[in-house]
Amino acid sequence: MSHSSFVKKLFIAAIFIVILLAIIGLTKNRLELSALEKVLMDFTAPVQRVWTGITNSISKNFQNMEKRKNLQQEKNELSKMVRELRQENRQLKEYTLENERLKMLLAFQEKVPYKTIAARIIGRSVSNWLDFLTIDKGADEGLRKGMTVIGANGLVGQISLVSNHTAQVLLIMNQNSAVSGLIQESRENGIVEGNAQANGKLMMERLPRDAKVKAGDHVFSSGLGGVFPKGIYIGRVVKVKKEPYDISQKAVLVPAENFNTLEEVLVITNNTLTRTLTPQEGGVKNQ
Repeated sequence: MSHSSFVKKLFIAAIFIVILLAIIGLTKNRLELSALEKVLMDFTAPVQRVWTGITNSISKNFQNMEKRKNLQQEKNELSKMVRELRQENRQLKEYTLENERLKMLLAFQEKVPYKTIAARIIGRSVSNWLDFLTIDKGADEGLRKGMTVIGANGLVGQISLVSNHTAQVLLIMNQNSAVSGLIQESRENGIVEGNAQANGKLMMERLPRDAKVKAGDHVFSSGLGGVFPKGIYIGRVVKVKKEPYDISQKAVLVPAENFNTLEEVLVITNNTLTRTLTPQEGGVKNQ
């Protein structure tokens, strides 16, 4: 059956339905239908079923479309809510970690026998992260070139450049850095230097050949030379090097600080001790 033929028959059926409804309307108060009314009702019943099915189907389609639209909108809103909650959770976790670091730094600040200012790391050297870093305090906060910088675990370096609100820190890992060091256990003195070939380790040079130094010993700044204050933990000895014909020996140190994860530091603004170092310390080591 062609589409046009079906439409014509549907149109004729619709006319019959209208006529039937008109007749029913005129005779609605009667208890019995006439013979013609019965014939018309029987004749148009299949058409009514088809028509009702079509209208119900169309109605359901519109309802389903509205439901899908509402479901999609709810899905979008839920997705947005999930993204926002995840972002809030990440921020909360970051704040929690920062709070823990600052608490640790504050606790260490109370142990340090020098006056200090806290600062946040805002940049690192592009070529080598173990050469320089930049902090968010400068001349306006009282910082100046040469001041010592420490972390919650030990010595970091010293300020090499200062602007009004920032400062550049030369790290002790830099090969141009040198710190007068003291071995806590044997009280031997040497020079701790950065070494580009040491794979993240420090080298303690100029130790006497007969110096009693061993793996596990702790090294602090000795204060000799007046550059770095006395008593700041530098690192732990992991290896001792003694060449047959050298008049001195060397020690390889693991630095106290992990410079790759360091985010906050303290700047020592005055090398004058605020308390007396204990004899057994030779320095302040954050346990």
